[in-house]
Amino acid sequence: MNHRERVLAALRHQEPDQVPVDFGGTVDSTISAFSYQALREQLGLPPTVTRVQDVYQYTAVIEEDVRRALYIDTRPVLDEPAGWRRGELPDGSPAQFPARFRPQRRADGSQVVVDDEGTVVLKMPAGGHYFDPVSSPLAQAQTIHPALSEAVV
Repeated sequence: MNHRERVLAALRHQEPDQVPVDFGGTVDSTISAFSYQALREQLGLPPTVTRVQDVYQYTAVIEEDVRRALYIDTRPVLDEPAGWRRGELPDGSPAQFPARFRPQRRADGSQVVVDDEGTVVLKMPAGGHYFDPVSSPLAQAQTIHPALSEAVV
């Protein structure tokens, strides 16, 4: 079976020739951006610049040579950003981020992301590996919109 046939057989509840392997097919089935270059090194692959696909979790985009080396059966269907910008991971290693993602580094080493009104919405502590949401847009809400409350009744 090829990769596609293997995955389709499993999805049809048929027995494939081996268990299909997913690595990087989604933003949640991937690897931390902090560990990605170490994986490449262990596989004997040359270093690259890690692309961070999920800026909350700091997960890496899995490149084709890694996919081939690990005999991965899935392919990603991701919403690619319109552009990438150069940056670095908190450990100082080079990375690329979606161009619109612009965290601010604070004096204590933490990083924050602010919205258009200047409210901190995400925060990564110094030495952290992912951003935590720290602001809820509905935190001050007292009631639902009157037009919606009539529709609920």
